[in-house]
Amino acid sequence: MHRFAAIVWDPSPAVFNWNLPFLGRPILWYGFLFALGLLLGYRSFLFFLRREPATKARALEIAEATVLPAVMGILLGARLGEIFFYQKFQHFVAHPGSIMAVWEGGLASHGGVAGLLIGLAYVTRKKGLSYLNLIDLLAFPSAATATCIRLGNLMNQEILGTATSLPWGFLFLHPAGGGAVVARHPVQLYEALFYALLFVVGYTASKRNWRFFSLPGRRAGFLLCTLFSFRYLVELVKEEQSLLVEAGQLPGGLDMAQYLSLPLILFGALLMWLGHRWISAPEQS
Repeated sequence: MHRFAAIVWDPSPAVFNWNLPFLGRPILWYGFLFALGLLLGYRSFLFFLRREPATKARALEIAEATVLPAVMGILLGARLGEIFFYQKFQHFVAHPGSIMAVWEGGLASHGGVAGLLIGLAYVTRKKGLSYLNLIDLLAFPSAATATCIRLGNLMNQEILGTATSLPWGFLFLHPAGGGAVVARHPVQLYEALFYALLFVVGYTASKRNWRFFSLPGRRAGFLLCTLFSFRYLVELVKEEQSLLVEAGQLPGGLDMAQYLSLPLILFGALLMWLGHRWISAPEQS
């Protein structure tokens, strides 16, 4: 039987093969794409702010006030999520200085989303904004950021898929963590393409004023439900990432990321329900 050759994948993790002055480290693709994702998220956030009559006049002010709490929330949440759910906590107890050594890797997307949601609550109190409206406006820009982050994972040869004989399988020659060199599902690419599609949906919906997304909480709820439902499904062809458990060891045969996806899917459904209830509730006399 004819068998397709796998796609050999072995890029350099560094953008340039020379170290930055003072830091003694090169610019890595992961860091570059992470920063690019944040920039694209910021620019698209401005676009969505300027499309809304309620925020158009204050678009730049709101965007600038949101940047620091959002980025800090993402980084802190992602790092803490990695420490508590994916790494052995004893290592960080013995080496507390490594807790914030994000340049050594270790950022969990579920924790990043939780940190972002908490950071945005601070912005709403400071600027007197509606929490539902703010997370709606940042929902699809977050998909743009997530797209770039997953491309960074692809360049780093990390977050590996399971073995496959499909013609688009990737043969990672230097997989992070020393996994076996076999053709694998390019799950990083699956996620990046899906998140990019979500951003296109959000951009199109805003340009064409789709009524479905007109209710408060609908955009953020839709994004959380669809993104983490896809994340739940793609875990079926992904290696277990958590060092705390063996594959299939958790109840129900799920992996850590699947369990962490469930509350975010439910929260997304709650946001859509709250928005509908808020808009349809009778006015009190």
